[in-house]
Amino acid sequence: MFGSTVLLYRVQSRDSEDSLKDTPEEPITYEFAMNERAAIENVEQQAKQEAQKAEQEAANAQMMNELRQKMEAEKAA
Repeated sequence: MFGSTVLLYRVQSRDSEDSLKDTPEEPITYEFAMNERAAIENVEQQAKQEAQKAEQEAANAQMMNELRQKMEAEKAA
């Protein structure tokens, strides 16, 4: 795939190795390729969002810990 171009490359001598068959009954279409691409991009986007969320939660936990320490120091004084 290059940009918004989708290419289907078939090697008929290796058809037996394919897990996804391109048959007349169930052809691999442009729509199928676009749905597959969207699913892959969705998984990647979710992984990025989860990583960002984990980073934010870690930063928030660190800030809360610092605030608790500051409060404890102020109480002790």
